Amino acid sequence: MDRYLPWADGHDADAEPMPLWVKPNRKLSIADVETAMRDHYENTPFALDSDIGGGIWQMPYRPTPLYYTVGDKKYFNERPTSTQQTGFSYVSQMRSWLPREIGGVLWFGNDDGNMVPYTPVYCCVTESPRPYNTPGADAVTFSEENAYWVQNWVSNMVYPRYSLLFPTLQALRDSLDHSYFAAQKDIEDKALTLAPEQRVALLTDYTDRKANEMLQCWRMLAIHLIVKYNDMIVKPEANGQFKRTPTGLGARVVRPGYPNAYADELIKQTGSKFELPAK
Repeated sequence: MDRYLPWADGHDADAEPMPLWVKPNRKLSIADVETAMRDHYENTPFALDSDIGGGIWQMPYRPTPLYYTVGDKKYFNERPTSTQQTGFSYVSQMRSWLPREIGGVLWFGNDDGNMVPYTPVYCCVTESPRPYNTPGADAVTFSEENAYWVQNWVSNMVYPRYSLLFPTLQALRDSLDHSYFAAQKDIEDKALTLAPEQRVALLTDYTDRKANEMLQCWRMLAIHLIVKYNDMIVKPEANGQFKRTPTGLGARVVRPGYPNAYADELIKQTGSKFELPAK
């Protein structure tokens, strides 16, 4: 894709344009498309984690609006595929060769795709899972029963301390995604043995169960993050438990300090202001 960089960069009116589509060199999986939905131009010249705009912990997001002014010049922020403004996103899996109750699945996330697992929502369901259709929850009313709000609660802890907190979120996100893929064949094989109305009941229940299990995992993640990373430190863990001293207190914490790239930029701005005298 290097040949299309001048066109994507937008500074060369005569650059070779990027084609409207490309033919993949292999069949894409649901996981491949989910990964694309989570993209911030990582490992490209447009990556958002390579300059001071991402803050201390290299957040691959930028504040809105997309345009801003410094002095008499106007500048812009790149807008990645995965952005904090996302209300929901999904990957649609449509399989015409299966019975209609089974063939359509929306792999659904109720926040920024990078920050959430994509839970299966079968197109035949007769009721929306409560986490996705929560009475009383709206844009200005938080609810612990609502996936959008609980997932935003977690995301907004992670955004400003991205490189520090995101690996913990990512591990749970990917574990849930893998569990959904692993369970798909069994639940669909079972549905194939049933009459159509029984399939609908089975897949409605399955969709609801997975949404509620995800919500419970995300509530626990929110609590885990505030305990583990409280006050910009890191509490050590072993085998999923926080370490303790022989007397039962929390083990000595890790103080990560500035990442090297950010420390370099800080000293460029402050010079010798914070420099310790030589011994």
